[in-house]
Amino acid sequence: MVNKILIGLGTIALAVAAAASHMVKISDPLYVNGSMLKPGEYKVEVNQNTATFKNGKTVVEAPVTVEQGNEKYPTNSLRVDGQKLQELRFGGTHTRLLFEKSGS
Repeated sequence: MVNKILIGLGTIALAVAAAASHMVKISDPLYVNGSMLKPGEYKVEVNQNTATFKNGKTVVEAPVTVEQGNEKYPTNSLRVDGQKLQELRFGGTHTRLLFEKSGS
């Protein structure tokens, strides 16, 4: 019985870890935490208060505030100020990331 409980908890932990990554398409160059992200598809992993953007050899980390909205967002959406990413909403979830203001 203990083994079944441990397997169940391990499965839940894997499901939660998998839910913390999303694919996001960036159409125009954007700055995140002072680093430029070129247009392309990025895997965005969220670990506590850090978002990591990955595309091939490109890896950019940024401090974020994770918030839960009242309603599910219908699609991924980005809010930018000029070329600086300010907010990222994950489609199909209640989750949004608020990016701290930084240089360039």
